[in-house]
Amino acid sequence: MEGQALEAARRSRILAPQMPDAIIYEGIALIGMSQNVQAIEVLQAALTNASGLEWQRIDAGRPEGGRELSDSKLSKALMCKTEFTDQEWKALDIQDLRKDDFIISGDSYFKPKEYACFKHGGAHERKLTMLLALALAKEDEVFSRVYASIHTLSHACVYMRA
Repeated sequence: MEGQALEAARRSRILAPQMPDAIIYEGIALIGMSQNVQAIEVLQAALTNASGLEWQRIDAGRPEGGRELSDSKLSKALMCKTEFTDQEWKALDIQDLRKDDFIISGDSYFKPKEYACFKHGGAHERKLTMLLALALAKEDEVFSRVYASIHTLSHACVYMRA
């Protein structure tokens, strides 16, 4: 049953990549299946990554924070359009796009569009952050139990040698 919930959430993310509830459901399913490391990766990516399908011009000039991208194909494409299909975006082959990335195109700076559901401080960001904290705590608990078992075993070995 848990595996079906995870597959349903992943299918939803493929069909609607900007649907925040699908990411939350996937995180919940992974935590429920004790796949905490995978849950951590999915949730961290949702909090930091951007899709790249939509871009917006930054009127205030060069951003002070974030990472400046240097990609001539994207820069040239942004001179003509700010929305891309999945196929067009994949053809640009840009990896690891983050929400705070920006690029210069002509005389303007552009950044990935921030969807209302993922805006900094928004309800979905808070839910993702809470789930991430839960996954980290569960992973830490698992690590602590494994460490305690190894520690106990090492003491038993020392006692047996004596």
